[in-house]
Amino acid sequence: MLNNKANNDLHERFAQNVDVGIMIFEQAWCYPSFAGMDPDPVGRLLEIPSVVAMKQVGLYTLPDVFTMLDRYHDCLAYIDTSDGYTMTVCLGYTLGN
Repeated sequence: MLNNKANNDLHERFAQNVDVGIMIFEQAWCYPSFAGMDPDPVGRLLEIPSVVAMKQVGLYTLPDVFTMLDRYHDCLAYIDTSDGYTMTVCLGYTLGN
């Protein structure tokens, strides 16, 4: 299992070798190290210039999602394919601001 530093190093090395935007995609079912990344490790990954998006798969807690949207809304495209979860997050975020 990768710790946060190893996860960041992995993404940095990947970013140095591709010329495309990178989407953070939590895949706990496949890579346990990505399970429940909290806002701080996500912020460190966003320091990599080519990291531009995050795909939600429902393993983040709602407070963490609100924190990430609040902190990183200007530099992160938030993508979700779960309509119910997205609606809950968007409604909660809108009502909170």
